[in-house]
Amino acid sequence: MGPPPPVRPGAPVERLVLDPPEAQGVLGHFPLEVQDFLQRPFLAGQRTVTAEWYYEETVQPRHSDLFVLLCLSTDRDVTAIEARRSLDRGATPDRARWHTLTCHRARLSPR
Repeated sequence: MGPPPPVRPGAPVERLVLDPPEAQGVLGHFPLEVQDFLQRPFLAGQRTVTAEWYYEETVQPRHSDLFVLLCLSTDRDVTAIEARRSLDRGATPDRARWHTLTCHRARLSPR
């Protein structure tokens, strides 16, 4: 399970319920600022958020490359990230080099 979302000074700690729960581990790989961006629209409303993701990892002798697409949504909001990172062999995820982080956020209109 990844770290909790970053908290503004003096703000109460809030945590989303992601469905499926394994998505919290996917979210936890991203830098804290990205986690905050992806979760922020959902903190004031529904606490259960649908998560879908796709990732592809290529392991090289000295490093691994990862492509990941993560989408969080409710019936009112959607956030998504497309990212690429490299991680040296034996390094912890906080030492990853992010090459691309493209974030999206949208408010959905009722039909």
